[in-house]
Amino acid sequence: MMTYGLALGSLLAGILLKKFLASTDRPLRAINTYIIWLALPAVIFSTLPDMQFSTKLLLPLLTPWLLIALSFLVIYPLASRLHWCVEIKIAVTLMIGLGNTAFFGVPLVKLLLGAGAVPAAIIYDQLGSFIILSVVATAAVAVYSGDGKRPSVKSILWKVVRFPPFISLLLALLLPSTEALAGLLPLLSLLGNTILPLAMLMVGLQFSIQVEPAYKWPVFTVIAGKLLVTPLIVIAVGMFFTSNPQVFNATLIQSAMPPMVTPAILLIGAGLVPRFVATTLGLATLCAFVTVPLWIIHWGFF
Repeated sequence: MMTYGLALGSLLAGILLKKFLASTDRPLRAINTYIIWLALPAVIFSTLPDMQFSTKLLLPLLTPWLLIALSFLVIYPLASRLHWCVEIKIAVTLMIGLGNTAFFGVPLVKLLLGAGAVPAAIIYDQLGSFIILSVVATAAVAVYSGDGKRPSVKSILWKVVRFPPFISLLLALLLPSTEALAGLLPLLSLLGNTILPLAMLMVGLQFSIQVEPAYKWPVFTVIAGKLLVTPLIVIAVGMFFTSNPQVFNATLIQSAMPPMVTPAILLIGAGLVPRFVATTLGLATLCAFVTVPLWIIHWGFF
């Protein structure tokens, strides 16, 4: 409960702070830079070196790829049948297919399931969500932004290999165990614990509750698809794919996360229905404070 109190309090603080700021661009960039360059690498270095790879990690590795594929195969054609504009279609597809697995999911898994479940959450995020963000989302936004620019394979690969958390992932895998960083573990733990409140502060700074009539069904589709349907798919797949409760629980929590912040920022920056994206991101994150505890209670993680 303290976890949700902290996260909800940070979200509300961001909403209130937004009212007193002329522009939220600088604080958003500062928070995003801190999380990407310091906080998230700290979590990776403090947990990943002790991870032992096995077939049980296939579930968190493959799940995000399955979900983004289903989003493009099911949601995009559905949006076309409903005659939504192309900007809404790509925004809905990406927001359902990608969850806030780094900023919200990893710290939530650690707090709810313990450090032993974090490696599965990081595999889901770094080898799934992050690469999908870097390759699929970046390319999709570039294609639909209408600015005439198309990302090359080289530029996409370069974006992946120089991303600080991905570099941290590779370096952490070279360490024999976290004992090699024993003197730094308290600091790494402190930095890692700041991700959740700062991520919620970011969402609060972008929050908008004004839903235009034309956006009501797309907003509902994102919220229902991301917070309800996606976890059900993972439950159906996970029950037959792994017998490890900790890995299953971590994967389920990650799949139940609200839409990822970074593709939302990309969509807004490209001018792709920015008001819809900001509104949907805020409402879906707010709804997640209800749906995620329900998934946890129902499936008895504790």
